[in-house]
Amino acid sequence: MTNGTPGGAGNRLQKTDALALFLQDTIKTGAWSFTPGIRYEKLAQTYEDFSSPNKSGTNKMSMTAGSLGVTYKFNDSWIGFGSVNRGFSPPSPKSAVKGIKEETSNAYEVGARYTNPQQALAIEMVAFYTQFNDLIVIDNIGGTGTGLDENFGVVHAYGLEFSAQYDPGIANGWTWRNPWYTTLTYTNAEQQNAANSTDAESIFSFGQKGNKVPYIPDLQFNFGTGLETDHWGAFLTGTYVSETFTSANNVAGQVNGAGSPDARFGKTDSYFVADISGFFQATDRIRILGGVQNLFDAEYNVSRQPHGPRPGMPRFVYGGMEVALW
Repeated sequence: MTNGTPGGAGNRLQKTDALALFLQDTIKTGAWSFTPGIRYEKLAQTYEDFSSPNKSGTNKMSMTAGSLGVTYKFNDSWIGFGSVNRGFSPPSPKSAVKGIKEETSNAYEVGARYTNPQQALAIEMVAFYTQFNDLIVIDNIGGTGTGLDENFGVVHAYGLEFSAQYDPGIANGWTWRNPWYTTLTYTNAEQQNAANSTDAESIFSFGQKGNKVPYIPDLQFNFGTGLETDHWGAFLTGTYVSETFTSANNVAGQVNGAGSPDARFGKTDSYFVADISGFFQATDRIRILGGVQNLFDAEYNVSRQPHGPRPGMPRFVYGGMEVALW
């Protein structure tokens, strides 16, 4: 056997020296509460490519993020809240040297929260909107493609979330607890510009303005219930996730941006999974637990990268024991 030519892809050094400062405070006046915060980072980045010194370089950048959270207490049960947040994500030293800009985001949310005096019922409703600018993505799919970072552009994501919890055991003074909960989330994440990449090996290539962002489902729904005492408990949960596109070009069939058949492109499946679990408190220090995940052995695909359809976890049975040593 003859050895091949030694590789040089890993013969490089990326280094970042960072200074980060963070300040936050909470200010209360009457029924109002204000929480402002600010973060500043200064980066000095170095990229050395020992195989190709001409590709080496340095980069300096400063980034500032800030937030303001506000709550208003209407009474002992109702609270209104909202927030404004500015975020950032820097590129790697290699990408920064090549001219990739830092990713920034502006996020907003407003909502209300209700809790009854017994703490048996809690309801929360939230509306959110996030704007990503110069979104950083990797120009590859499953280990192929250029593998370089790029600024995809602008993405807007908005939606609604509703959650509720109720425990009739607490509400009625039973000797056991009977928690029920549900969460429903709707998200619409859209590309606001066409993709720059025309590399058929990139998950973000050939995307068009108005297309969905890959792997962000429109709808997610969770619910659960159970019975619980100080000595034992049994629980049932269910999760629903809607289908998603697996690439920015939003093709329904298994075809890449260049029009060639490719199982890495298309959609994931919508799916519903139910789980059961339980525990038994054998002693003050020993708890026996177990459960079944994907109770009905549902078959579905959760990804098409890196090498074609990837299934979700099949039925999985587990058991164990927890021991408190002190």
